[in-house]
Amino acid sequence: MPYSMQLTEAQERNAAKAYAKDVNVSYKHCNELCYAIRGMKVTRARKFLNDVLEEKTFLPMRRHMKRIGHRSGGTPGQYPKKATRIMIKLLDSAVANGEFKGLEEEKLSVRHATAYKGTIVPRIKPKGRWKTHNIELTNIELILRQ
Repeated sequence: MPYSMQLTEAQERNAAKAYAKDVNVSYKHCNELCYAIRGMKVTRARKFLNDVLEEKTFLPMRRHMKRIGHRSGGTPGQYPKKATRIMIKLLDSAVANGEFKGLEEEKLSVRHATAYKGTIVPRIKPKGRWKTHNIELTNIELILRQ
């Protein structure tokens, strides 16, 4: 898979990757989740994602925040459950890839996390309406390093 972040061979030995292609989930939610967990250790990122899933803490929205309610502290935020479940699976997959390479989970941190728009699947236009109903899919990539 072509990743947007290129690693040298020396960096590749200490890195674990995971890639989700054409996932039917909101690009905006995935992008905000990637921004939130970037730079975190794996254990802290997993705890954060589980807390968002259980609505113990919210995902702060920094860019895509139109018509989003403010949470305590005056920050706009949401609880995107579908995107969070997919990010947890992707994080577990990257950790499993790292363990296969011989890397320790406690030392891994999220160095690169990004989401971008994938394939657009056209759908039939409903009768009597001018809107087209397309399914916009998302690509997510995650790189963990020691």
